[in-house]
Amino acid sequence: MDKVEEFISRRWSHSDANWLNGNCYWFSHILCTQFPYLKQYYLPVTGHWIAGSSLVNKWYDASGAITPDEEAWQIDWIKQIDPKWFEHLMRDTKD
Repeated sequence: MDKVEEFISRRWSHSDANWLNGNCYWFSHILCTQFPYLKQYYLPVTGHWIAGSSLVNKWYDASGAITPDEEAWQIDWIKQIDPKWFEHLMRDTKD
């Protein structure tokens, strides 16, 4: 178990604040704040936010380490490539 998985297990293994269903953006944000080498990524097909590093090919959500089944888009890429999409994604995180 790496440090990120240990952090997730220690802090959230016994609580459910809809981290996998509705609050995944905020969970990925927490992970990126705690581990600055991680970045936020969006999985557009499933509509799910994860934290990860494409350099070491490690990805996480509230369930721990995961392997995405689709291409993960880094939040900064979305902001640069399609500002309107980025705006809509940020609007939807407020709901």
